[in-house]
Amino acid sequence: MKPRTAERGILVTITRKGLPIVHISSNVPQRGLIDTMELLADGKFARQLERLRLQKLKFHPASSLAD
Repeated sequence: MKPRTAERGILVTITRKGLPIVHISSNVPQRGLIDTMELLADGKFARQLERLRLQKLKFHPASSLAD
């Protein structure tokens, strides 16, 4: 692996015995990825996301909110 590969934004995976150990890429827009990983690690959020996917959530218009 050439170090410049990750600098170009290409995801590089380091493996040991065929199993991924670490992923390396440039530090350009990774904040969104990290935020997503943190959200998905939250059990409550993951359950709500699954309910949304299954169309089991009810939505109400913002106008129905109390002042």
